Amino acid sequence: MPLREAQKSSQAKSPAPCQAQRQTSWLHFGAPLILFVGALVPFIASSSLKLSSHEIQKPQPPLTIRIQKPLQVKSTKPLSIAVDPVDEVRHWVNFYSTTGRGTFQRWLNRSSERIIEIQKILASQGLPKDLAYMVMIESGFQVNAVSPKKAVGPWQFMKPTGKRFGLTINEWLDERRNYSKSSVAAAKYLKVLFQEFQDWKLATASYNAGENYIKRITRNHDTKSFWRLSRAGALYDETRDYVPKFLAALVIAKAPHLYGFKIPSPTINKADTTHIWVPGGTHLDLIAVTAGLSPKELRELNAELIRGYVPHYVSQFRIQIPLKASRPISAYLRRTIAARERTPDSNSTF
Repeated sequence: MPLREAQKSSQAKSPAPCQAQRQTSWLHFGAPLILFVGALVPFIASSSLKLSSHEIQKPQPPLTIRIQKPLQVKSTKPLSIAVDPVDEVRHWVNFYSTTGRGTFQRWLNRSSERIIEIQKILASQGLPKDLAYMVMIESGFQVNAVSPKKAVGPWQFMKPTGKRFGLTINEWLDERRNYSKSSVAAAKYLKVLFQEFQDWKLATASYNAGENYIKRITRNHDTKSFWRLSRAGALYDETRDYVPKFLAALVIAKAPHLYGFKIPSPTINKADTTHIWVPGGTHLDLIAVTAGLSPKELRELNAELIRGYVPHYVSQFRIQIPLKASRPISAYLRRTIAARERTPDSNSTF
């Protein structure tokens, strides 16, 4: 279920955009799509593009993109998901580039930490890497995101669906909060959805609304066109917006500089972390302090441990730690395991 960090602000009424704003919105969206998709034809500045009054909360200074010469294909990344240059996508590109600009920059910043890892998992399942940008719309790349409907984690799995695709969810462990494991589950689910619909717009809509719902409305309306279903009012409002939001996020995220966004540097490098097995009774905060780490840092790396510790009745559990802390943590665990062996009836917490 998508996180609505910015959607509410888009509902405020405002004066109709001026001609310069219309022209800017074409530049924001048109130029990259001509480049990426090759589906737009040349247009004139006085085009009949209509922007609804709620797209821009208040008059915005135009974001100028000066193009001195035609953009070169080599300066961009190709799209692996086809993006239709329709008004619904254009609306959300304009929104994320203006009113929702701050929110989208935060999504970009967070995505830099995990996007490569998620893309590798998707590719290993034979899926397009660009599906990784669904996480922007699902959770804004927040590992602990919880929706009003109790969907959890970066991929916003409901409990039954998470368990259906192999995630463990119990009183102390919730693998929906684990980036790697939830991405594997999401890849399996998306593969099933694509096999059913043979169309990525319908597959992603099904991820949001459920495959049985999308099956039913495609049958009732005798069409497998997402846009026809959307314009016929057949979809939930959330699902109607979900697909164009994802496509708009994909277009911007593949070339953020074209929209004036800062390109973030990753703050988490997987090469800087490692895994270690710990016994039951291990508390993350205690080993963090012992190793000179922030408890918050260790909890974020192991968000699936929802209580922050491994219960005593679990024999051992694999946690992720910063590579720099592997020696002090290993030494600490050896000492505490030796102490427990000397007093085998003890239930002390590590």
